[in-house]
Amino acid sequence: MEFQELTIVIVTYKSEEKIAKCLSSIPDRIPVIVVENSTNENFKKKIENNFKNVICVLSGENYGYAVANNIGLKLAKTKYALILNPDTILDKNVIINFFASINKNQDFWLMGPGNDQMVNVDFKNNILKEVNSLKGFAVFFNISKFNNKYFDEKFFLFF
Repeated sequence: MEFQELTIVIVTYKSEEKIAKCLSSIPDRIPVIVVENSTNENFKKKIENNFKNVICVLSGENYGYAVANNIGLKLAKTKYALILNPDTILDKNVIINFFASINKNQDFWLMGPGNDQMVNVDFKNNILKEVNSLKGFAVFFNISKFNNKYFDEKFFLFF
């Protein structure tokens, strides 16, 4: 299991009450980027003081879910990223199951946990392939398949 190949990105907006349970469910060996859609310095200090594997980025204003996720994905320096909602609590097997799934098929763009749905994206022709649905509370990205231009703040990866 290669935890150093995964970064978790969580977008928040006034989620102080929800985020602690979410962050506590994440193994502390996995880096986490929290993008807070505000200027709340107290939130940033509290999160970074309580969770040593977390970097909290203040966006300065409420850009919304899509733009804030793109900010976090652009900052991730790992091969894979997990977009996670702040009210989600990770089951201890989610990360293990993710790495087991990618060991079977490393040629994926997006993967939704729990349903093993893999998505391949043809950006040239704007086509999503091999997917019926993905659960929106968590999505794994194979960042090595994306060019940084896809995470530009003007490009909304999430529709």
